[in-house]
Amino acid sequence: MSVEPLSPAGKAGLKELDVVTSFDGKSVQNIVDLPGRKNQQRSNFLKPTDMAANQFQ
Repeated sequence: MSVEPLSPAGKAGLKELDVVTSFDGKSVQNIVDLPGRKNQQRSNFLKPTDMAANQFQ
């Protein structure tokens, strides 16, 4: 799945292959755990510390 740079996810710093580990202070195990908020609002709660970046060498 790609992340458009100007999308809410892109503006929040999400990149392709990043894994969201928490959202608004709550643990995220899968997509179902994300609150049913508008995408615009999701970027307001998503912080860089909520993500684990995948790095390949």
